[in-house]
Amino acid sequence: ATVPHVLITMPTTATALTATYKAAAAWTPTVVTNFNPVTQNGANNTTTTVSTTLAYYVPANAQGLVVLLHDSPGNLNTWFSSPEQSLLTRDLVAAGYGVAALNSVNRTTGAWAAQAALANNLDATNVAAALDRLAKDGTFAATKPVFFLGFSTGADAAARYAEMLASATPARPIKGTVLYCATGGATLAVTSKVPQFFAIAANDEVLGAAGNTIARDNAQYLAGRGIASAILSSNPAPVYNNRFTSLALTAPSFSAADATAVWNAVKAAGFLDENN
Repeated sequence: ATVPHVLITMPTTATALTATYKAAAAWTPTVVTNFNPVTQNGANNTTTTVSTTLAYYVPANAQGLVVLLHDSPGNLNTWFSSPEQSLLTRDLVAAGYGVAALNSVNRTTGAWAAQAALANNLDATNVAAALDRLAKDGTFAATKPVFFLGFSTGADAAARYAEMLASATPARPIKGTVLYCATGGATLAVTSKVPQFFAIAANDEVLGAAGNTIARDNAQYLAGRGIASAILSSNPAPVYNNRFTSLALTAPSFSAADATAVWNAVKAAGFLDENN
């Protein structure tokens, strides 16, 4: 029950596996454009005002809040418009958690700011400003648990920002970070107080085998210091036609027949072998 994926060995006798469903309310995120504008001094006595976009949804009596950081390049819309990310955010809300996503200030590359000091890091201060806004509006209590979750470069940034806010004055109630397809940081692995969960893929073409090894090492460093940490590696698995039914999340008219048609087209194009 404590493992996100379980391997079941079927006995020789007949066995039934039944899914249990519960209704999940439909929702849409609140979007705040031009959020937290800050004036920056540039060369030749020029000034520039930079800001971000904030999108969030917090159910009543939320257990916690998950701050979502996109990959580079990327934007916050993927968390609510892409099928798999949408599945994640819907599952989080259905489980009683609020979700909040921001764009990185750098919209040219989508990269997250790397300054080590919170006061100098515009992206990290935007996260802090978002938490302040939700608390001021009465949307989410300032004392409730906050988690960071990021993908790829957004995951590495999530680990950095989580430690920044957990160590800030006043300290924020950061309770953990989830890193998808990222190694985290070697320095954070031996210094951070924030628990980290690593979700990697065996065939990740970006991290590769070396990057996956670094992620495992960092998870072990954290655990060796008594900081809660775990790592899950997704191995190759067959892709069946029902895999594409998730497209109906963002395109409601997409049917099971459409999913089968896409699946057959993918197979015909040679992207799946005889074992799918």
